[in-house]
Amino acid sequence: MIEYIVPTNIDDRILNRAAAALKNGGLIAHPTDTSWHISCASTSSLGLAKLKVLKGGAKGYLFTLMASEISQISHIAEISTPQYKLMHRLTPGPYVFVLGSRRTLEKIMGMKRKE
Repeated sequence: MIEYIVPTNIDDRILNRAAAALKNGGLIAHPTDTSWHISCASTSSLGLAKLKVLKGGAKGYLFTLMASEISQISHIAEISTPQYKLMHRLTPGPYVFVLGSRRTLEKIMGMKRKE
C-alpha cells in the first residue's frame, strides 16, 4: 500500500498506519534531504531481518539510526560529554555522527560484540 503524507495537510490516520506498520515489523520509505530511505523500528527483529534481506544479507551491514532528540541516542550508543556538547551545538543540521554502540543495540540488532 502506498500512502503519502503532505506536510501542509498532515493526516493523523496515515501517520497512525505507518506507526502500526513499523510496530508490526513493517518497512516504510521516506524522503530525506538528499534521497529516500527505507526504515524499520530499531526494536523490531522482523523489520531488521527484512532490511538485511534488502541489503543482500551481507555480513558487516551498516544501518543509519535516526532519532528526534539527542537524548534518545544515549540508550543505544556511547556518548561522551564532549560528543554530546558537539552534537547539541551542531543539530539540527546536515550531519551524521558515528558512535560506538551499547550492548542494548547489539542485542536488538543481533550483532556480535567485537573484541
